[in-house]
Amino acid sequence: MNYNIKDNPSDFRKMVVFEVLISKGRTVYMSASETNYENDNRAIVIVNAKKFLDLWKNEPHSEHHKIANGNPATWRRDKKYLDAERGFGYGESNPVPLANASFFEANPIVSSRQYIRFTNGVTRTIWLLTNDCLEFPVECSLSGGAEGLYKAIGTNGTSFNTVADILKLSL
Repeated sequence: MNYNIKDNPSDFRKMVVFEVLISKGRTVYMSASETNYENDNRAIVIVNAKKFLDLWKNEPHSEHHKIANGNPATWRRDKKYLDAERGFGYGESNPVPLANASFFEANPIVSSRQYIRFTNGVTRTIWLLTNDCLEFPVECSLSGGAEGLYKAIGTNGTSFNTVADILKLSL
């Protein structure tokens, strides 16, 4: 997955801008911005979209259970779906922030179930899924299971890196 480092026009910090392929060969743009803290803990994982959805469906406590088990027809009726469509429509000049999720592995004695829980970005994610995205970047903290997420559903040929590392690599 291609990405570039750009200056964030709103605060003059750096941001990582990803090119995300969707249906009919179209490209949309997503970003992760440098902040005053946690850049060494905030990791970016490029995930397989189908596997991501499967792990999201496993989440046992989610208020988003119904959405996770929906389909493109139900997702298009989500109250914020048109906001996501509008947001993705701005293109590279105003990329959509990455969804933020955590990865969990249940206690193997009780269950072998792995799952994902969102902090934010549900509507952005269903928009990507509705538009036949095969892979997309997700922000997941190191303490929130980024390495496990990468091992479980990271896209082949990619790695996961913190925002700080990606910015250092671009210098």
